[in-house]
Amino acid sequence: IGRGIGFHARENAPFQEASRIEQTFVLYQQENQNRFQQILQDTDPELIAIIEECLKKFQQHCQGPINENIHNTLTDHMAFALERHKRGIDFHNPFNESLKYVYPEDYQFAQEIIDKVNRFYHTNLIEDEIGIVAIHLRAAKQNESLELSRKRARLIEETVSALYRLIGAQPDKHSLTYQRLLIHCRLAYDRIFKQEPMDDAIVKLIRKEYESEFQAVKEILDRIGRENNIVIPESEASYLVIHLKRLQSDSH
Repeated sequence: IGRGIGFHARENAPFQEASRIEQTFVLYQQENQNRFQQILQDTDPELIAIIEECLKKFQQHCQGPINENIHNTLTDHMAFALERHKRGIDFHNPFNESLKYVYPEDYQFAQEIIDKVNRFYHTNLIEDEIGIVAIHLRAAKQNESLELSRKRARLIEETVSALYRLIGAQPDKHSLTYQRLLIHCRLAYDRIFKQEPMDDAIVKLIRKEYESEFQAVKEILDRIGRENNIVIPESEASYLVIHLKRLQSDSH
């Protein structure tokens, strides 16, 4: 990225200026090395350069290591997305609008990547691709599998949709209440997957004050937990009741 280490160097001259090395990309896992070798053979070098330049900026922003597999998964995804788009096949991402608020920084970086690819290839990848790329970036930043990041996004959307169905209302995706609920659910599932339960001191108070709402929310979370093989503490239901009351207030 940028000037090569051989810039202004003569043939056979030893390289001694280590300070000129801005960043190195090393794939330590053999599986990732093999996969990247295959990508180098099958993918337009210009696309690889664009992705690597964007990942450099993303890594600098993260101020720490990101999962090395992103060099494979994101490049492979973008190559496939371009190929699909040429054939008139676009995959729609039902979580795209939510991801703007759930992972705003990752979404912004993802938008920059899509914009760069669109400009270079004179194409017009649909907006839904931004959310998919954002999930890739989030997984790399959290050093978790892409499957887990996708599952988390799906759980957030499923929980929010279930709460709106409970009160018989359609979400206003531009409202502050909706955005707060999305962010709360993101933090809730972060805690759940890390097994970091919240203080349950509020549980008794909420159950006493809003017994029917608490039971309804708890039933939703119990069902989601069973279907996804996760344990959702009662404390999470309590805090969601507070958001539910806000939704009810907004809908009237």
